Amino acid sequence: MVTRMRFVALSAYANDRDERQVRIDALIEQFRAAQQRRLVKRGIALWKRAEAEQQAMKYVEPPPPEKVH
Repeated sequence: MVTRMRFVALSAYANDRDERQVRIDALIEQFRAAQQRRLVKRGIALWKRAEAEQQAMKYVEPPPPEKVH
């Protein structure tokens, strides 16, 4: 009887540990997805900034040629 109770307790402990690991894995996946979204947003912001700088350069006059002495 004691060994059966011990087995049930160990089995419940293993199930709890498995459920905990599943939750941890899910949290890790959510973290990675959020990190990926953040990286994509950062890349888009950098891309848009670079495009805006290139567009702005169209309206800047080139500097005058330097005089040769």
